[in-house]
Amino acid sequence: LRNMLDAKRKRRPRLSGALVTARETRSVVSSQGTRVFEERTRAGLNIVALDQEFSGRSYWVGWRLKDAPIAQLLEEALQGAEAQGETSEVVPGCYQVVLDYLAAGQLVGFLGYLGFGAKSYFEGRSFLVHALGQLVAPEFFTVIEDPEAVVPRGFDFEGVRAQRLSLIEKGVVCGLVTDSETAVRVERENTGHAPPPESDEGPLPQNLVVLGGDRSLGDLVSAVDDGIYVRDLHYVNVVEPLSTTITGMTRHGTFRIRHGQICEPVRELRFQVSILGVLKRLRALGNNVRPAEGVGSVVLAPPMLTDHFVITGAAEVAGESQLDVAG
Repeated sequence: LRNMLDAKRKRRPRLSGALVTARETRSVVSSQGTRVFEERTRAGLNIVALDQEFSGRSYWVGWRLKDAPIAQLLEEALQGAEAQGETSEVVPGCYQVVLDYLAAGQLVGFLGYLGFGAKSYFEGRSFLVHALGQLVAPEFFTVIEDPEAVVPRGFDFEGVRAQRLSLIEKGVVCGLVTDSETAVRVERENTGHAPPPESDEGPLPQNLVVLGGDRSLGDLVSAVDDGIYVRDLHYVNVVEPLSTTITGMTRHGTFRIRHGQICEPVRELRFQVSILGVLKRLRALGNNVRPAEGVGSVVLAPPMLTDHFVITGAAEVAGESQLDVAG
C-alpha cells in the first residue's frame, strides 16, 4: 500500500484514508444451554482523494486484506478528484441517474434499516406494513440477506445460527429478519438476527446482497441521453420511514451524462427521494457487485440506472465541506 501511495504522489490530488484490520472473537453462553464460539478477521480500506473543490472516494471491506484491489481503489478515488473543465449547473428536477456501487449500497442499506426488521414491522414503522407481498421493483431486482457474504458470521447475539433468506425476490417484497422475541410476534421463523443486548432497535439485516445484472457500468452510462452520474452519497437522513423517503447530497464524483458519455463535473447536489420510488423506476443493474457501506452493516451492490432521482438543488459547498471533514 505504501509503495502504491508513493507512486501516486506525483499526481495533483491529495490522498488520505484509513486502513483498519481486526480480529474478532464472539461467544454466547446462556442458561438455556447455548454454547457457541467463533473467531473471524476483518479488513476495511477507505480512500479519499481531494483537489480543491473536487474529490473522489473508494471503499472496500472483506475478511482478509489480500483480497482488496488496492491499485484499482486508488485509481478510482483519483479519477473523481481529477475532474476537468467547468462545472455544470443542474436545475432542480427529476433525472435519469446512474448510481455507482457506493451510492447504490447506501440506498439499499437505508432500505434494509428502515423496513426489514421485524420490530419496526410489528410496531407499524416499516414500509413492509403495506408492501409485504407486493411488487415494488422490476423482476430483475432481488435482495437477499446472506450471512456468508463479505464478512461471514455464524450466529447472532442469542447464539442462533444466521440464515440466508430473500427479502425482495424478483421485485416482490417477501421477507424480514427476526430474533427469538420478534419471531413470535410476527409468527415467523427466527432468522438469527438478534442485536447486541444494549440495542433497542431490534433485529436488522447485516449482510445485504443485491444480485447483479448483465450490464457494465459503461453500458448503464451509454443508455442515458441526458442525466447524472453519482459516485457516492453523503450526510443522508431519513425524512419519512413509511415512504422510505431520505434526503442528502451527492459526493466524491458527480458528473453530467450527455448522449451516453460522462462529461463535465457537477458540484455537490442535494436530493430527496423515496427509495421505493427509485427502485420502481429501475431500468438496469450493473454486473460488478462490490461491498459498500450500508447503515451499520455491509451491502454488496452493483451500479444502478434509474429513471427517477429527484434533485432539489445545489449544496452549500463551504458548509457541507465542513460537515464532511467533521464526519
